[in-house]
Amino acid sequence: ERLLMAGGAPQWVVAMHMMSYDQGERHSTWEFAERVAKQGAELLPAAKVTHGLPFYGRHTRTGDWKSWEDLVQKHLPAEGVDEVGGYYFNSAQLIARKTKLAR
Repeated sequence: ERLLMAGGAPQWVVAMHMMSYDQGERHSTWEFAERVAKQGAELLPAAKVTHGLPFYGRHTRTGDWKSWEDLVQKHLPAEGVDEVGGYYFNSAQLIARKTKLAR
C-alpha cells in the first residue's frame, strides 16, 4: 500500500481489484468485505476499486471447495444462511449486501 501511494497510484491506476475472499476458514465474511472496502477507499477513489465475490464455498475445516450451485442443490439452505454441511459460502442475501457496499 505504501508503495502504491509512493508511486502515485491514484494518478496512474485505472482500476484495482480487491480480493475479498479466500481468507481462512470462513473465507468471505461481511466483516472482511467491509475491511477490504475501507482499505481500497484509503488508496483510490471508490470508482477505481472493484471487489471480488466468491460463488463457491470452502469447508471450514479442510479447505475443500464446492460450487455455490452444488451447495444450494444439496443442502437447500434457508434464506440468509451462509454455512451448511461444514461449508461456508455467501448466501444470495450476503452477495446483495456486498454488491451495495461496492457501489
